[in-house]
Amino acid sequence: MGYGTNATVLPALCGKGDLIVSDKLNHSSIVNGCRASGAHVRSFAHNDPMQLDQILRESIALGQPRTRLRWKKVLVVVEGIYSMEGEICRLKEIAEVAKKYKAYVYLDEAHSIGALGKTGRGVTEYHGVDTKDVTICMGTFTKSFGGMGGYIAADKSIIQHLRRHCAGMIYHNAMSPVIAAQVLRALRIIRGEVCGDLGKRKLTALTENANFFRKSLIDMGLHLYGDWDSPIIPVLIYMPMKLGLFSRQCLKRGLAVVVVCFPATPLETGRVRFCISAAHTKEDMREALAKINEVADIARIKYSKQTFP
Repeated sequence: MGYGTNATVLPALCGKGDLIVSDKLNHSSIVNGCRASGAHVRSFAHNDPMQLDQILRESIALGQPRTRLRWKKVLVVVEGIYSMEGEICRLKEIAEVAKKYKAYVYLDEAHSIGALGKTGRGVTEYHGVDTKDVTICMGTFTKSFGGMGGYIAADKSIIQHLRRHCAGMIYHNAMSPVIAAQVLRALRIIRGEVCGDLGKRKLTALTENANFFRKSLIDMGLHLYGDWDSPIIPVLIYMPMKLGLFSRQCLKRGLAVVVVCFPATPLETGRVRFCISAAHTKEDMREALAKINEVADIARIKYSKQTFP
């Protein structure tokens, strides 16, 4: 899975004497992988290239704690689409900052590969970033590819290093032929090698569905996180006691929703997380939106429309 990929690849890439600068809201698999590496870890404000620049400048100028020796390597770690926020990485600016300080970039494309860009190549294509500016591209086969497992795309020397030192590569079972066939088929559809323009039509439908659903929720008066074009749409509930109410009321109406709270998110920003698919029809979404609208009135979470005495 993607979790195991991050958790075992990062310790194989970095160690004592290295610096990892990680986005504050990176997935727990990245957080645990960074901790396990033994490298010095610093975090920067979510999706903030300016603070990344400041932290890199300070850290490189000061060097390693106690010894003040130069860092052996510096790695900047970000996600393509942040799984709990639905925000798209400001990759262009972040890659420019990393290049300025000669730092490597590790990009987690678990949620963005097959979902962003004209041909589904992820956040690099979406923002027009040269893939040469991304040192290591990580992804999972459990999302757009409908399979399981994870992957790393990098130059030959890095892949050879991981084959020798990554525990997930050395000790994990090989992917089953059935899953491998599924992943390859999905990849060929996305690339347009089979099924005509089905891949292109799915990508277009995904973007249209995501933006339609987001606009409809905003029009209801709900508070949302995330960016347009992102298929992950979190609706802010805020109060933890309302999460259970929202979930139960939706389930009574035949709509299963995913609620997310602490420790996966900050305590004060509990949310409902919707993930939109290209397979959803307008009828599916309108039916779901009608039920969400009813429950939002019951839970009193239309914060943009409510007035308080």
